[in-house]
Amino acid sequence: MSTRASALQLGALAASWLLFAASHSLLAGTTLERAFGRHSRLAFNAVALVAVAAVVANGWSTGAHLGVTMPAANWPVAGVDLSLLATALLALAVRRKLGRVQPVVQNAPGTPRAQEVAHV
Repeated sequence: MSTRASALQLGALAASWLLFAASHSLLAGTTLERAFGRHSRLAFNAVALVAVAAVVANGWSTGAHLGVTMPAANWPVAGVDLSLLATALLALAVRRKLGRVQPVVQNAPGTPRAQEVAHV
């Protein structure tokens, strides 16, 4: 299997994982932190790093980097590299968003759930 095919499969796996976790979060009504788990920021860093490394490795090993493929209109190669870079940017954006999520305090005084428990 070629390096390009491996990079494409890895990108597709990462994208499908992100899509599944985000849709599960929306459908279940939970926070992103719960949907992705405790070590999610590390996982998103890894996805971004591997995606960028695949683009760099492709350019280094084949000489077909974006500076060559885009002017030559070699869109299949450029498209894979651009989609990997977009995956890396998306992973970093989600990681940044997860870093700003406030922890959920269960049954804090004054919350609707705490009031419901108090009335039972």
